[in-house]
Order: sequence, then structure tokens, then C-alpha cells
Amino acid sequence: MLKHPKLTQDRIRLFTERMAQQIWTEKLPLEVQVAGPVGRIPLAEARRLKYRKASLGLALQPAWSTWWFRAKGKLPIAWKSRSVDLIFNTKSEAQVWIGGEPYQGLNYDTAHPYKDGGRVNARLPADLVRRGIIDVEVEAAANGLFGIPLAEAGYSNVSEGSLWVFTEAALALVDEEAWKLYHDLFVPAEWVRLAPDVKKLDPWRGFVLARLNELCNLVVPEDRATWKKAAPILKEIYRQKNASYSHEITAVGHAHIDTGWLWPVAETVRKCARTFSTATRYMERYPDYRFACSQAVQYEMMKERYPGLYRRIQAAVKRGQWVPVGGSWVEPDCNIPSGESLVRQFLYGKRYFRQELGFECKEFWNPDVFGYSGALPQIMKEAGMDHFVTQKLSWNQFNKPIHQNFWWEGIDGSRVLTHFPPADTYNAMAHHHAVRDLIHQTENCADNDRTNQGLMLFGYGDGGGGPTTHMLEVLSRVKDFQGLPRTAQRPVDAFFTRLKKSLKDIPVMSGELYFELHRGTYTSQARTKLGNRKSEVALRAVELLYALAPRSTYPAEEIEALWKTVLLNQFHDILPGSSIGEVYAVSDRDYRDILAKASALQEKAASAWGEGKGLSFINPCSWSRSGVVECPKGPKDADSTPQKSASGAPLAWLNAPSLGGATPGIGKAPRPSAVSRQGSNFVLDNGKIRAEFLPTGELVHLVELETGRESILPGEKANAFVAFDDHSNNWDAWDMDVFHLETRRALPGARSAKILEKGPLRSTLEFSYAFAPSRMTLQVSLDAGSGHLDFAAEMDWRHRHTFLKVEFPVAVKSDLATYEIQYGAVTRPTHFNTTHDIARFESSAQRWIDLGEPGFGVSLFTDCKYGYAVHGQVMRISLLRSPTSPDPEADQGAQAFRYAIYPHAGTWREAQTVRRAYEFNHPWIPATVGVDPASRASIDSPHLILDAVKKAEDSAATILRLYECHGERGEALVRLPRGSRKVEHVNLLEETKTALPVENGQVRISFRPFELISLKVT
Repeated sequence: MLKHPKLTQDRIRLFTERMAQQIWTEKLPLEVQVAGPVGRIPLAEARRLKYRKASLGLALQPAWSTWWFRAKGKLPIAWKSRSVDLIFNTKSEAQVWIGGEPYQGLNYDTAHPYKDGGRVNARLPADLVRRGIIDVEVEAAANGLFGIPLAEAGYSNVSEGSLWVFTEAALALVDEEAWKLYHDLFVPAEWVRLAPDVKKLDPWRGFVLARLNELCNLVVPEDRATWKKAAPILKEIYRQKNASYSHEITAVGHAHIDTGWLWPVAETVRKCARTFSTATRYMERYPDYRFACSQAVQYEMMKERYPGLYRRIQAAVKRGQWVPVGGSWVEPDCNIPSGESLVRQFLYGKRYFRQELGFECKEFWNPDVFGYSGALPQIMKEAGMDHFVTQKLSWNQFNKPIHQNFWWEGIDGSRVLTHFPPADTYNAMAHHHAVRDLIHQTENCADNDRTNQGLMLFGYGDGGGGPTTHMLEVLSRVKDFQGLPRTAQRPVDAFFTRLKKSLKDIPVMSGELYFELHRGTYTSQARTKLGNRKSEVALRAVELLYALAPRSTYPAEEIEALWKTVLLNQFHDILPGSSIGEVYAVSDRDYRDILAKASALQEKAASAWGEGKGLSFINPCSWSRSGVVECPKGPKDADSTPQKSASGAPLAWLNAPSLGGATPGIGKAPRPSAVSRQGSNFVLDNGKIRAEFLPTGELVHLVELETGRESILPGEKANAFVAFDDHSNNWDAWDMDVFHLETRRALPGARSAKILEKGPLRSTLEFSYAFAPSRMTLQVSLDAGSGHLDFAAEMDWRHRHTFLKVEFPVAVKSDLATYEIQYGAVTRPTHFNTTHDIARFESSAQRWIDLGEPGFGVSLFTDCKYGYAVHGQVMRISLLRSPTSPDPEADQGAQAFRYAIYPHAGTWREAQTVRRAYEFNHPWIPATVGVDPASRASIDSPHLILDAVKKAEDSAATILRLYECHGERGEALVRLPRGSRKVEHVNLLEETKTALPVENGQVRISFRPFELISLKVT
């Protein structure tokens, strides 16, 4: 042994495996019947199916189908006082049902069958074993933890279901002594096996190696009589304790079930049941077990579909074994949702946890999301959250995080204590790596000079499954094992208490937590992103109209249901575009349903804003607004209509105060918009800007007429469509790599051009493109009084692995460009000076970006795009991608999007870019009644945006949600809705912070840069 430590390590490993084989020494086959294939049906319906004898080797086909099994058996008398496992293997996911309730999940892992990853067994309840008659039902799904294998992985026979096969159904007698001895042996054996250099063992590893070798000489796994000889040797090993100061792990069980990804949301419901029934079952055997679970929507799924299991979860929460975390409706993407969407994630999530579970979540739990907006710390704090947990930035491509514990400071100055679990995973201990991950966590700590505390999330995740009994057995033996971190299972709030007590010299990380991967998710699955933006806008309008209408009943339940569907689809693999096609077939239907219902609600609410018959429009913005609108029907005096649109609908000029009404035809438009020809080129001019287009669609001149400043870089062409090869090194739908910029190629210009509208209210050009195999029609409009050009595209997109962008080389030079994020804006570099700059070659934004000099700038707006880049003086909008995995048909077919270019004098703040982009996204709201033009509410500061008006959750009061948009500090006077008598400054949960005095229907507030302010008005 002394001369051959590697041989000894191998001997101990093989000896341990022999010991594992003694756990199940006797098996009895079960009599099994089967019914299927069927869909995802409930147990009651499954019991009415026609069953037949099930033979081993039965293939479960097709993919995504369900098969129901009935298994029966009789135990020998000698087994009735022993532990008995049900073994049921379909090489797929399955749910064991006993007594009409979901008992435990089964999760087969093809990489590790019958080991830690192959959960094919369930410990039967003792009362059932004592009775001796076994009668169970098994619901097997023709899919695995990660859905169905993708075609590029080499599986051509997925549709035939040959991956999922019924291979075993048996009862197994459990040898508890063998189970205990195996795990007592496993921990030191695995620890010594993982020695960094077996030829240079430290004294403690040498001691353990020698003692285990001695054990191998004395014990024969197949001879029970020798097992007692192991006890004194193992006792001697476990007697040695850790140093007085060492790394200390708080271990929390975890499953991270993606609400939609490589499986549809309908399958997520069953994944949750399988995982949660397993967790609650293991809690009965392991009192120390703590299982953390986020995402209120998954609890709601259980309440609706599995009420008995839900009651078990509620009981486990009360015992302290089940730990609700996160406080959000789902684990959302944090780049694409609007600020109000993120607010609703916490509002609905935290209310659910409070009302249903009596639990207060103090941490935002979002470990697998593709970047974190600088607005989040303030939103978290306003939702009563002080802590943040993620690990995703450990994946960074260029710059790994330098700290794992820090104050994260948002753009407004709010701070939350942030922890990155040092194991760099939310699936620790999986795949038989229980001891390895404990060692890795210790070695990977970045802040050992500041704290000795670390959080470890253990269990199978992404597709669910959660911790195994093997993991729990290991944790019970490493509480204070010399050479491993001191480890205990605790709730998450207990971890943060320990962290705050130990953490010294806490660093501060300011601004966004940019993720240096998965930048393609800003653009993939464009229709989903369009549906999300349109739904957010529509629900804002519905809530505002009902909240401010003098004669209406607020449909709170219906609005909440629509919001929750929006929030569900903001899950971090749905909205970013990284799910399978089945997910998007459902989300497309969801968005159509949301928009149809929101439209009906909007029409009803708008009619309550006035009386009589007529056509009016409501300004949904919190400032006075004017502009051109397309009327659903003509004004009363048809002769007063100066222009009809290309579709034949009348155009009208509107002018309305903040949150007030306007009647078409009343008021005079400013200087008209006109279109002319200049040689073969087209010129649009409305007295504010003049734009010149080539007949091929490129913009060659754009002059801001107040300053006379040319916006387009001399000699360059803007509104140029360019394509890039879109073959990332990894993760097709998720990623684009920086080298894609080297593949830029200009696409052909328009094949035809024509004048579609000639003013005076709107001038429009139409260009037709053929980017074989794709086609596009682009309309470019300039409205009277407008400072921006409006581009509206309709496209049949048929490219594959091609990245489509539109670029604007502008006559503006700056090292920094400004990008709108939720409730504010951030600057990012336009150069590649450092690796941090290179990493941001593509960035996300909400509605606009800006490149500016002190006296002049250019802004770009979009109505549904989130990926942008500014390199040097070239501004780009990412329009479409065409990945083929995990959805082979991603983005194929019809697409529609709008964007705009806005040249302006002064900075983006002085030019009110925020307001102009807001107007671009929030259209006038038509009403079929005469609407009083008086303003319903207003703010006297150009720096504040009224972003949401809604009914309070628990009273008839109205919530006004404002934010400071320019990074300014000051005071403002808010004119309140008529009849307001009481105002309270509240947090996002609508809990009172302070009362504010009301004078003459107004309230004065102070604000700091990018502050989010919620007012509760009675």
C-alpha cells in the first residue's frame, strides 16, 4: 500500500462499489398492467382506461406521451418488518401514486443508471409493508429530465420512443446495515480518491488511506459476518474533527425546475409534482433536510392540480424543512421585461408566499438568468428584499467575478447583499459528485479573506429531480469531517445571518451585473418578444383607464390573471428565446389571448371616460402630447379630414393634456409633412427634420433643421440592412460570439420604391426587399410635428443561422453610448479597449439607445427589440436571428417590427428621448364617447414618468407608480386624480412608508436619481 497508493485508491473504490451491491440482495417481481399511450390526464381519468398486461421491453412511444401502469405484489412474511423499496424503471420520468396521492417521483438519468442519477426506487411506507399487499400506480412520461434528445445529438429515432423502455418492476428488500456501511465508507473513500497528488499525500490523507486499506483486508462485502470489523476503523476516521476555523457550508436542497425549456409548461406541472413529492417524502426520513423552492407559479400549479401534495408542502413549510425562496412569480429574465413587469413578479410572488404559506422571502433567488439589470437592487429593496443569490456570472466568457460576496448597488444607490455560491452551480453534488463539490466549493472561494461562509445548492436541477438520499446520507457524515468544509443544512435566511455576521470589508459592485454569454437571447424568438412588449403596453392602458374612469368597476381578478400569464412567459428560458417549439406554440396563443382580452377591456374602460357618442382619443402619457393618429372611423365633419392613410382610414391631428382626451379635427397641425423627389432620391421634410433616401432604401442624409446638423456620417449609408454568420461555439439559441462581427456582409438594397402617402399629416415611402430566401416590405413615415423617422417592417424571414441587423453610421462621436433599462439608463463603451469592453459587444436595452455629444445626439427607438450595439460611430439594432436548436423553426415566417431614428439638439435628457420613445410604444387610446379634454393627473417635472396607474391590491385606493428617468435630483408637484384626499408613500407591496400632505388636490414629492416612487391615493 505504501509503495502503490494509486492501486490502493482503486482497490478502495472497487471495494466501496461491491459494498453498494449488498443494499438490495433480494427482489420480487411485480405483476404489472399498462394503459396508453394517452395525454397528460389526471389519475381519475387514468383509472377508467383499459389496461393490459405489461411486458418488459415495452417501448413508450411516441415522445411526450403518457403511460399508466398498475403494479401489484405480495410480500413474504419476513419482509413485513423490514424496509422495502419499489423499483420501477421506464428509463424516463415517472410518478409513483399510492392511495390516490402522488407519493414520489422517479427520474432516470441515462448517464448514471442505478447510481445516484438513476432514481428508480421509492421506499415504501411502513404501514403498507406491514400489510404485505402492494398495489401502486405509476404514471410514466415518454421524456427524460431534459425533455427529449435533440436531433443534432445523434438521436434520429426519438419519435419512435425507443429511448424510453419499461425494463423492471420489482420489490427489493433493503439491507439497512449495508446501506449505512456503504455511506460510512463512501465519504472517506471518495475524499481520499480526490487527492490532488496521490504520490504526495499529506499526513491525514495518508492516515485515511492506510485505515481504509486495512478495512479492505478485514471486511468482505459479501460476508455479513465480517462487517462489524469495519466499525472501529471508521469510528477512528470520523473521530477526527475540523480545525477551529474553516470554510463553513450552509447546504440547501434545490431542484431548479425550469418552468418551460426543453419541455412544455404542461409537463412542468408534472415535473414539479414528481420533484416535490420526492422532497416531502425524504423529509420524513431525514429531519435535517432543508429544501428551497422558488417560483410562486409552481406552488399554484400544485394547489390546483395536486391539492394533497400542496398540503404536504404547506406542512413542511410550517416545520421549517421546506424553504420558500425568491418571492417572485417565476424566476424571470431580467433584461427584457419592463420595470412594471419586474414589480409584478415580486408583488404577486410575495403576496402568494405570504397568503398561502405564511412565509416572508427576504432574498431574490434567480441563479440561472442571463444578466441582471442595474434597476433590480431598488426593486428588490422596495419589495422588502435585502439579499440576492445567483451563480450565473461564474460562466462569464472573458472576466470572471472577482468577488462572491458584495453589496450590489443599483443605478439609484440602493444596495442588496449579494452571494454567489462558490461551487458555481445550483446543481451541486449531482452525478455522484457529492464529495467533489464540497471540495470544489472550498477551493473556489474568492473571498476567504473576508468570510468563511458559503451557500451550497445541492440536487438535480433544470429538469427537476432534486436531492437524492445518497446526497442526504453524505451530508449527514460531513458535518465536521477533517479535510472537508464544516457543513450543515440550514434555511437560507440563517445563512445570510451567518454571512452578515462574518463578512468583513464588504466590497461594492455598482450598476448592472452584465453576463458575458447568451447575448443572442436579446433577439431570439422575436414574436415572443413582440407579444411581451405589446402585452405590457396593453395591460398598462387597461389598468390606467379603469383606475381613472369615474364610472367603472375595476376588473381586478381578470387583470391579475392576464398579468400572471405575461409573467409566466417571462420565465428565463421562454422570453429569452431558448425553449423548444412546443413552448412557443403555447406562448403565441397566450399573447393572442392576452391582447384580445385586453382590447375588449380597454374598449369598455375607455367608454367610461365620457358620455354620448363620438370619437375621442385618450392620451395615456403623463405629459401633454400632440401628434397624428389613424382614426378607426372619420371625425364628425368628414370634409375637415385633411388626409387619409394608405389603408383608407382618416388621419387626424390630436393635442391632449396629460392623461386627458382629445377630439380629432380640433386643433391645428404644425407645418405639414411633405415628400418630394430629388433626382432618383426621395426627400421627406416636415420643418423639423429632412431625410433623403436612395431608391434602394438607404438613408444618406438626415438633417435636424433647428441646428442644421447632419446626422449621418458623410459618405455612409444608414438604414442599411446587414447580415452576420450566426454560428456560435455553443448554445445555438442562446449565444452569439464576438467573432460574428468579422462576418458582416451588406444585404441588397430595395428592389423597388414608391411614395405611399404625400402629406400633409403623414408622408410615407415604401421599399420592397428580396434578401433571398427572405422578403421584406418597409414603410418609412414622417408625421407632421414629429422629430423622428418611423420605420415599419413586415417580413417573411426564411434564413437559417443568419443574424439580421440594421445599422446607422452617425455623425456623432463618443466613448459611451446610453441604453435605457428598467426605470433608468446606463452607459456602455463604444470601443474595445479592455476585455470588459469587448465583452459588451452586444447589449440589451428597453425602448431606446442614444449616442450623443454635448450639443447633439441621435437616438434609436424600437417597439419590440432588445439587442443593440454601438461600435465607434455605428449604431445597430439586432432585428432577427435564426437558430435551429432547441427549436428548429425559430423565427421562421412572418415578422413585424418598428424602429425609429431621432436626431436631436442637446443631450438625450434635454431632447426628452425618454418621452419620445415612450410615445412611440404607447399609442393614443380610442374611445367611442366624447371624452372631457381635462387632465386626470399630471406632474410638473420633466424628469418623472408616471409608469403605472392601478387599483390598490387590498383597497379601493389608486396606486401611482412614478420613476425619475434622467438621473436628476429635485422636487415635483403631482396633481392628483379628482377627489383625492389622502396620499401615502408606499413600497412595491403597497405598505405605507410615510404619509404625504395633500393641498388643493396636489402633493409635493422629492426625488433622487432614478428613484422609483409609489403613491397610494385614496
